[in-house]
Amino acid sequence: MTNLQNQLALAEREETARAIRLLLRRPLVTRAAAQEDYELVRRRRVAVSRWFESYLGWTLELHPRSGHVRLLKVAPPSLVTEDERPARSARSGVPFDRRRYVFLCVVAAELVRRRVVALGELADAVVHACGTDTELAPFETGRHAHRKAFVDALMFLEGTGALRSIEGRTESFTDDQRTSVLYEVEPAVLFSLLAAPVGASQVEVDTSQDARVDDAVDGLLEEPTYGTGYRELTDPARDRPSPPNLDDGAATARRNLWLRHSALRAAFDDPALHRDHLSAAQRDYLDSISGREQLRKAAEIAGLVLETRAEGYLLIDPDRIATDEQFPTDGASSVAALHLLTILTREPEQAFTLEHLHDAVAALLAGNRGWARTYQDDEGPGRLLTESLALLGRHHLVSRADGRVVARPAAQRYRGATIEATTRTGARPRTSGASNPTADAARAVALFDMSDGGVA
Repeated sequence: MTNLQNQLALAEREETARAIRLLLRRPLVTRAAAQEDYELVRRRRVAVSRWFESYLGWTLELHPRSGHVRLLKVAPPSLVTEDERPARSARSGVPFDRRRYVFLCVVAAELVRRRVVALGELADAVVHACGTDTELAPFETGRHAHRKAFVDALMFLEGTGALRSIEGRTESFTDDQRTSVLYEVEPAVLFSLLAAPVGASQVEVDTSQDARVDDAVDGLLEEPTYGTGYRELTDPARDRPSPPNLDDGAATARRNLWLRHSALRAAFDDPALHRDHLSAAQRDYLDSISGREQLRKAAEIAGLVLETRAEGYLLIDPDRIATDEQFPTDGASSVAALHLLTILTREPEQAFTLEHLHDAVAALLAGNRGWARTYQDDEGPGRLLTESLALLGRHHLVSRADGRVVARPAAQRYRGATIEATTRTGARPRTSGASNPTADAARAVALFDMSDGGVA
């Protein structure tokens, strides 16, 4: 190859790797919101689509007319609490509650039949829809809390590009229900929001059963490509399944395909993948020559650094393109979380009570009165402990059971961490003796996940 050909090949590999990591972090990319990223994915769509299809079994959709690309990530059959990715308020960052999710779904349903809509017209339609469905709580536009939730749902849709404000400001409706806002609907983006391999109209659910919601979600997430009973292969609670019937070549191929896709999805979507979170069949696959090679090659193409340990796997993005949450940072919950890790990793297998950790956080606050002032009250230590443990859980650094907390193997990366105060109002964590201490997080996705996921 000539020097020019080498340069072109290198540029293609780098752009492909960058596009893959962009989509791992942000599965929905619009030209209007991120033109450079959109053009990069569009330019390398063939190689990027092939990578996702081959290694993870996810489909990449390109919509040139509407100017958006959508990676259809599929949530795992079982999702632990720490891996849940709720939609959040664009203003406060607070996770959506039931009312907001209801408004989001009802608004989306009403927008299907419209191309241009006024806020008042849309609000009236939602009031009518909620009033005629006995399963839904009523929408009362005269109540401030209801208007606030409604605005959060609208702003979520604006953030995705499914809804665009032509005139007026959505947030004004919170304080004044007479606010006039005109929207333009982008139907292609709207229909791309639901990341599910099975269409909602194809799912049959017995509405008389209490488990109808779970049944509906399971139906949406069913992946017919892998045949029947494939989810049993990825249940960590089950013993090693019976070997497949080698005479049935098609069934064996589907089984092996699911093991590859499910194991690699976990590796690329979890901040730290511990082996005890995998099923016996998945562990066998990643221990095989083929499994190790598939994981290594997938990481190499994506531009990620793979670390393999006896306890599990970690994928690191040196450029943090796929990183959706860094750890540690200078934030109060991050500093407190780092402090907790220094305690938890002293005795790796010891379970610490919440009371013990509460006292540790209280002592940290008492010794640094000028730091984390929003937590310098009677309830502050409890709130800071809750936020810090949630942060550690999202990064798969601790596990919790029966009111006790245990450090996970990945937490040993922070065993030598120290905290150094820098100002009266802040603290900066300084690590020592920890290999690549910034274990940035990514989590599994939910049905409406628009922006999260990725690797460390």
